[in-house]
Amino acid sequence: MKVRGYRVFYIDQNSGIKDLIDLIKNTGARRIALVIKNGQLLLNSSVNLKLLHDYKDRYGKELVIVNPELIYAVKVHEAGFEFYKDLNALEKGQPANDMAEKHIAAVSEDKSSKKTLKKNQGRRNYYYSRLFSTTMILILITLFYFYFFYPTVTVEIEPVINHRVQEVLISASPELRSIDWEKNTLPLHRTELEISAEEELAVSGAKLIGDKKAGGFVRFISERDDEVRIPAGTIVRTDSGIEYRTVEDILVPGLEIDYLMSVPVGMRAGQKEARVEALLPGSRANANIGKVNSLAEKIEAVHVINPEPVSGGTDRRVPLVSTEDYERAKELLQEKISNNLFAMVYQKLGGNYRIIEDTISYSDLEYEFSSNIGDEAELLKVKGRIKASLYLLKNSELDRLLTRRFQENLGKDVFLMSSGINIDSLQLEENENNMYNIKIRLNAPVMTVIDSSKISKLIAGLEIAEAEKVLDDMSFIEAYRIKSASGRLPKMGFAIKVVITEPELLQVFKLNE
Repeated sequence: MKVRGYRVFYIDQNSGIKDLIDLIKNTGARRIALVIKNGQLLLNSSVNLKLLHDYKDRYGKELVIVNPELIYAVKVHEAGFEFYKDLNALEKGQPANDMAEKHIAAVSEDKSSKKTLKKNQGRRNYYYSRLFSTTMILILITLFYFYFFYPTVTVEIEPVINHRVQEVLISASPELRSIDWEKNTLPLHRTELEISAEEELAVSGAKLIGDKKAGGFVRFISERDDEVRIPAGTIVRTDSGIEYRTVEDILVPGLEIDYLMSVPVGMRAGQKEARVEALLPGSRANANIGKVNSLAEKIEAVHVINPEPVSGGTDRRVPLVSTEDYERAKELLQEKISNNLFAMVYQKLGGNYRIIEDTISYSDLEYEFSSNIGDEAELLKVKGRIKASLYLLKNSELDRLLTRRFQENLGKDVFLMSSGINIDSLQLEENENNMYNIKIRLNAPVMTVIDSSKISKLIAGLEIAEAEKVLDDMSFIEAYRIKSASGRLPKMGFAIKVVITEPELLQVFKLNE
């Protein structure tokens, strides 16, 4: 969790200066807010504060301290840190520096008076002061040694995890711009957006068009006495109107008289064949024997017929956009948008919102096709647009308010895990004065508060086997591990470090995301 750009970390009462230094070294956040529970151990020590200041400068961090006990404000402020009494004060940018500044001014005035007084004091007081300072430094060095270098034992404890279910009632208003913590009211964001999608399908319509022209021979028959010239391009046809043209010039001879012993016994019509091809390509121009039997422009006493089939005409299939394709494309697009509408909305919004499904209204779907009905095309593309109007809740705002409400309902002896709360259901009902009631069913993993210092005292000085028996009898402990180089635990409680370890996916909730 972030407040005013600071990533917030909760420091439990068993954490030491080593833990804070490791946090500063390892976290990727540049601006850090430490919510410290055990102020007496960490904030009452000038050495600890100086170490924090040195390490935050070394790693380029900006560090503020959050603690409800204002008695530490002076020392923290003198060490160069901003001090806030709680997260609300941090969010509002209200450091608890007034008391610190007044105290510093008083100390400064007091120092000035003491400086005047010291001038009048004897050498005895001077040497006494030096001796006292030296003694304090030696004591601090000794404490520093014992704290950092005294042999320690680590006891890792995995707590028992339970799940709690709660029903929470909060309100929302479209007139708010931020959370109203006192009234448990969230901002309700109304938005309108356009969602588009497209679909593509193979067309089902088709038609046949001519590909190659038919060809063959026709025979011209003349009953005239003189020969007749038939030029290339002469049009001949069938009874159904299919036309062909000659592709060569020919001369058709006139009537011929047959004689027997110089006596005319009969006459023969003049005949000549010419090659022809269909005017248009396609199989429709293929014709059986005798089907080509007339001239487009008649020639007196001249006839035509095909003595053999006209063949070779072929077709090819061309896909067409049909009315059925239009209807099928609409159905596919409607189904696509209907099945993926919420995913499209979330993708459009960036995923930081929760949609109130009951508030969604839509416009009619508008279509745009890549081809018209009857156009030649193998594929038909259709695009659709729809406008949606809806109410949204910001996930970050919803999570912060629900987490606070959930934790308040748990009581002081139970902690919420950092995996956070899960929303099982959410119902929005309109109330009066442009307000909405939101009924939410939640579930979340929780753990019992474990007093690390108490455990340290209970097992201090015990044999490993005896300490294990003590831990086995604690119902709130799921598993544990004692890391010790000897068979007996140290008698000094501070030398036993109790670490609470949780499942990777269920860590203690620390408002750090």
